[in-house]
Amino acid sequence: NADFYNSKITSLGQLQSIGGDAYFGDSKITNLGQLQSIGGKASFDFSIITNLGQLQSIGGKAGFRDSQVTSLGQLQSIGGDASFYKTQITDLGQLQSISGKANFRYSEIADLGELQSIGGDADFRDSKISIDDINKLKIGGEIKR
Repeated sequence: NADFYNSKITSLGQLQSIGGDAYFGDSKITNLGQLQSIGGKASFDFSIITNLGQLQSIGGKAGFRDSQVTSLGQLQSIGGDASFYKTQITDLGQLQSISGKANFRYSEIADLGELQSIGGDADFRDSKISIDDINKLKIGGEIKR
């Protein structure tokens, strides 16, 4: 696991992969550099990172609550639940799948980008996502609007 909470580290340098969980909340890290994968869960809650850059996959849960993230960069898959609750992200970009539940409540997301599927429940209450866009998704669980 990589826990950058309240650390003095400002850069990930040449790091391309984190095998376990990664926590970026309240850290001094502003970008992910060359990081391409996180094997476990990733918490960007309360982080100052604005763009996920080259990151392509998160193996577990992903949380973006009250973060500065505005772009998911090259992210294509989230292997667990995803919470976009109260995020500044407006567009999911290249993200294609969320294997677990997805929470879009109070988010700024209006464009689902390339998203095709959500494996579990999906909460769209108080979100800016249109019913037409929701209906295009393959959702494995309950839909809350």
